[in-house]
Amino acid sequence: MLLQMLAVACLYHLSERRVEEMTTYPLAIKEFVGLAVDELAPDHSTLSVCKGRGLETICEAVLRRTRAVGIRLGQTERS
Repeated sequence: MLLQMLAVACLYHLSERRVEEMTTYPLAIKEFVGLAVDELAPDHSTLSVCKGRGLETICEAVLRRTRAVGIRLGQTERS
């Protein structure tokens, strides 16, 4: 779930606080990260700890590989 939240943060250029907010309300993002409608997202400080332990690097590597094989991510794709 945390890796998926960091993927959302990378794709939309969001801070940990903002991705926590975005995961709490929009149902599409909640579904993507595996939260039920009535579940709260993990706290932004948890994301910061995971980011510091290398999950963001993994997330960025996955995004680089998807680009390398030609998968386009639509409007979220960085120029």
